[in-house]
Amino acid sequence: MGRTETSLINGREESIKRLGDTDFARLLGKGYKDYITEQLRKYHLLENGAVPQFHSPALRHLPTEEEKKHGKKGSEAHYLVDYYAGFDRVLVSYLPPHSKTSEHEHNMPLIEEYHPLRGEFNLNGEVLPSEGLLILPGFKHRGNTGDPDALTLIIMRNAAIIPEQNQHIQSIDSLALSPNPNGGAKL
Repeated sequence: MGRTETSLINGREESIKRLGDTDFARLLGKGYKDYITEQLRKYHLLENGAVPQFHSPALRHLPTEEEKKHGKKGSEAHYLVDYYAGFDRVLVSYLPPHSKTSEHEHNMPLIEEYHPLRGEFNLNGEVLPSEGLLILPGFKHRGNTGDPDALTLIIMRNAAIIPEQNQHIQSIDSLALSPNPNGGAKL
């Protein structure tokens, strides 16, 4: 399943899978592109008649050189959609079962919205509520899945005014994350 690429992480070659259209049709159903397009329209993230560009194979966020030095592997998420709508960056992420994203945070003025589309996405160990969750700048967070996979809409508000390489601040420390009632707010 998917295409496998290799990357050198901490002196070791690591395999990185990249899923494509056939993989997603099998995992999410043949109508997955129509479903995602419908959800993007529901959240007013597509202009009338517009269709998002789907990436096949899906995009991956690989570790930075600094993360590699600390043995970090980057996110295990597969990004089917990644585009800008006005000042906002819009992503649709697929996270396989028993996977996690990288631990990170954002600087002002970037605010991140998470909306579950399918499956069960956990943020800092808490199940993402059906109405979504708002992540404020400076709040360390990491997503993960248990048995079910997860398809998640992520809206990075104000991302267009921040260079892409500065949108995520990777956490190098190995401190455990715990839910912070002041860092996330239900929508």
